[in-house]
Amino acid sequence: MKLSCCMVLKNEGQTIYRCLDSLKSFVNEFIIGIDDKTSDNTKEEVNRFISDNSLESICNLYDYKWNDSFAEARNIGMDKATGDYILIMDGHEYFPEKLFSITENRELPVIELIPKILAKIEEEKSHESFLMLYQQPFVGQMPNNYFLQPRIYSNGIGKDGKNKLRFGRAAHNVIRNSDPEKSIHFPEIMLLHDAPKDNRHERAEQRAKMNVKQLKGDLKKNSKDTRAYFYLGNTYMEVKDHEKAAEAFEKYLTIDRPNTEEKYQVNFHLGICYRELKKKRLAYDAFYRAVRISPRRRDAYLLIGDMFTDDERHEEALHSYNSALLIKPECSRMFSNGAAHTWMPYQRAAYAYKELGDYQKAIAHIRRAQRYVQTPEWDEFVDSMTKKKKNVLIIDSIGSFTKPFVEHFKTKYNVVTTKKYDRYLAEWADCIWQEWADGNLAENICPEKTIVRIHGYEAYTNMRMLQQIEWGKFKSVVFVAQHIRDMFPMPSLNGQVRVIQNGVDTDKFFIKNSSRDKKNVGIAGYMNVKKNPMRLAKYIKENPNLNFHLRIEWQDPFLKHSFEYEVKDCKNIIAHGRYDDLNDFWNQMAYVISTSDIESFSFNIAEAMACGCHPIVYPWRGAENIWPKDSFIKSSKLNLDASRSMIEEREYIKQNYPLSRTIDDMELELTK
Repeated sequence: MKLSCCMVLKNEGQTIYRCLDSLKSFVNEFIIGIDDKTSDNTKEEVNRFISDNSLESICNLYDYKWNDSFAEARNIGMDKATGDYILIMDGHEYFPEKLFSITENRELPVIELIPKILAKIEEEKSHESFLMLYQQPFVGQMPNNYFLQPRIYSNGIGKDGKNKLRFGRAAHNVIRNSDPEKSIHFPEIMLLHDAPKDNRHERAEQRAKMNVKQLKGDLKKNSKDTRAYFYLGNTYMEVKDHEKAAEAFEKYLTIDRPNTEEKYQVNFHLGICYRELKKKRLAYDAFYRAVRISPRRRDAYLLIGDMFTDDERHEEALHSYNSALLIKPECSRMFSNGAAHTWMPYQRAAYAYKELGDYQKAIAHIRRAQRYVQTPEWDEFVDSMTKKKKNVLIIDSIGSFTKPFVEHFKTKYNVVTTKKYDRYLAEWADCIWQEWADGNLAENICPEKTIVRIHGYEAYTNMRMLQQIEWGKFKSVVFVAQHIRDMFPMPSLNGQVRVIQNGVDTDKFFIKNSSRDKKNVGIAGYMNVKKNPMRLAKYIKENPNLNFHLRIEWQDPFLKHSFEYEVKDCKNIIAHGRYDDLNDFWNQMAYVISTSDIESFSFNIAEAMACGCHPIVYPWRGAENIWPKDSFIKSSKLNLDASRSMIEEREYIKQNYPLSRTIDDMELELTK
C-alpha cells in the first residue's frame, strides 16, 4: 500500500517541520502546495525537512493561487497524488509518539499503531478512514475538543464507479462520491491540531468572512440545507456573534430532521448562545433537548450544572455534575469537549461540595481532577479549605468509639470519618487512625501513615488474622489496655507499640442526683456472649432484695431467649428503653454491675462511676489493673456495702481515665 500525504499551506513556518517529521516513518509520498500569498518561511522549512531527511525523490512541492475554496485547493493536491490512499493534513497538525486517550483512559503508542491501521484500511478497501482529532487549546494533554474526522481517503474510483473521491463544499471539507458502508473508525490514532495562537486568530477571521459568504450562497440554492445552517451557526459562534448563531441554529431546528449527533450539537450550541445572551430559560430548554437526544454525553449535563451554579442552586448543580461522572467517554463524529470527559466534572463537583460545606469530598474530587491536569489554582483551592492543617482519616467500623475525640480533632485538623476503608480518602489523608484491627486492614494501601488501635474483641476473636499482619509497616499500633497488649505476640517494633487507655467525658457524665435508692443496680450497653448474661441471671435470682435495672440491647436473640427464660419468675427486674441521655439513667442507680468474662475496659463501669455509682465487677482478666480491688464480686450473694462516697467514685475516674488524657495521647500519636 502506498500512502500519499496531501496538504495546502499558508504561513505554517512555525509548525510545518514538526508536522512532516511525525509523518516520515509511514508516508510514501508528500504532495505539498504552498499558497502564493505566504509571507513567512514555510517553503524554507519544508525544503529543510526534505534536505535533512533526503526525501527529494518522494516530495512534490508546488505553488498554488488561493481561490476562496478549500475543496478546490485540496483537490488540486489530491489529483497529483499517486498513492493508493491519501492522508489529508494541515501544517499545524502532527501525530504524537504517544498520548493519553480520553476514550481508552490510558496512554497509547500512536506512531507505533499507525502501520497496523494502514494494513486494516488496505484489507477492508476503505473509502474513508476516521481518526481522532484533538483540537487546541490544550490544558495539559487534554484538548479543547476531540472528535472523529475522516483523514485517510481511497485514491481509487468512488461509489459511482466512474470518479474518484474528491472534496465538494467550498467552505467546509465534505468528501464526495464516498460509500458510507466503507468507512472505518480508528479512535486510537490521535491527531493533534495545534496552531500557534496568532495563526488561530487569523484563520478564524478568514473562515468567518469566507464561510458566511459561501454558506449563505448554499442556503440560497437550498433553504433546507441543514448542514449549511449547522456550519453557519458554528461560524458565528467562533467570532462570538451569538445572536446570529442562535438564529442559524433555530432555523436548523425548524426543518424536520431525525435525532442525530448533529442535532444534539445544534441544541447544545444553541444553549451556549442563549446562556451568553442571558436568555436563561431558553438556554435550559436547549440543553435539556440535547440531553434527551443523546443522554450519553457529558457536555450538556455540565453546562446545566454551571447554570445551576450561577443561580447558587448548588445541590442541583452537584446532581448534574455527578450525572456527568456516570457517563463513560464515547467516540463521536461531533465535537466532544476534552475537559468535560476528563477533569472538568470532578473540578465542578469539588467547587459545589465546597459551597455545600463538604470540604472532604471537595478535596477528594479536586484530587481526581489533578490526575488529568495540574494547576496552581487547584492547589490554592485545597489550601483554602485545609489552611495547611493535617488531613486525618478516621476509620471506625462501629462509629461510637471514636466519636468523643473526632469532635476535638475537627477543631485542629481536617477530619473525615468512615466505617469502611476508602482508598481515595486514604490517599487524601496525611494520617489514618484505624479503630479496630478488623477487615478494613486487609484493604489498607497506606500502612506507613496508619495508626491501628486494638481492643479486646480482636485480641480474643481475630488472633489468627492479627498474627499474619506485617505490623512493622504501620506507623504505630495502639492497645486499649496493658492486659490486651500482653496477650498479643508482637515484638517492640522500635517503639511503634504503646497502650492508650480509654477515657470518659466527665463533663457529660456527672453527679446531678445524690439521693438514690441504694437497692438500684444498673447495667447498660450491648449484651452478647462475652458479657455472660447467664451469670447476670444468676445474680438477679440470688439477690431478690435488689432492683436490677437493665438498659441493654441484645445482639444475640438466642441468648436473649435463654436469659428471659432463666429469670422468668424474677420480680426484681426493671427493663429500660434506650436512653439518649445515659447520664440520667446512671443518676438513678446506686450501683453498676459488670458480669463479663472478657473486657478491655468497660465503659459501662467507667461512665457509671463518673456519675457516682459504686462498681460491682466480676474479676475478668486485667480488671485488677483497672478497677478498685474492693469492687470485685466474691460471691453470687452480693454484699453491697460501699466503702467510698459518690464523690470518691467520680474522682477515681477523673484521676485515672479522663477523656482529655486519652485525646492528648492519641494526638501525640497522630502528630509524631
